[in-house]
Amino acid sequence: MGIMDEENVLEYGQVFLAVRNSADKSDVRVITDQVVVGKNPCYHPGDLRVLQCVDHPSLRHLVDCIVFPQRGPRPHPDECSGSDLDGDLYFVSWEKHMIPPKTCEAMDFTAPPPISSTTGNVVDTMADKFVEFLKGDNLGIISK
Repeated sequence: MGIMDEENVLEYGQVFLAVRNSADKSDVRVITDQVVVGKNPCYHPGDLRVLQCVDHPSLRHLVDCIVFPQRGPRPHPDECSGSDLDGDLYFVSWEKHMIPPKTCEAMDFTAPPPISSTTGNVVDTMADKFVEFLKGDNLGIISK
């Protein structure tokens, strides 16, 4: 799960990750390597982000979650499939062979402008927009 850096010590491009050993719960390891971070569903190459894990003593009490920075032009969770910090689960790997050699620009998830009725008939406008949505809905096709 992802959370925000309430201490405001992380820079853009940095994350904090401390993981517990599943065999010995008292054994906690702070990761200080590059990591690849993603969230399911992941359809766009830019949904995977390569970030640097850093150690900050003020964050060491946060275990088994990824801590994202407050700083930067755009939140890292939003760069991952338009995610946010409302309980979303993230894939995180620090295995060197899993880190992509290059990354793509994150997809722009800016919401479109609100729909206004062009005919004055709201029901017709809603029906037209629903049919337009159905024509572009490829999620079932993509996920097969």
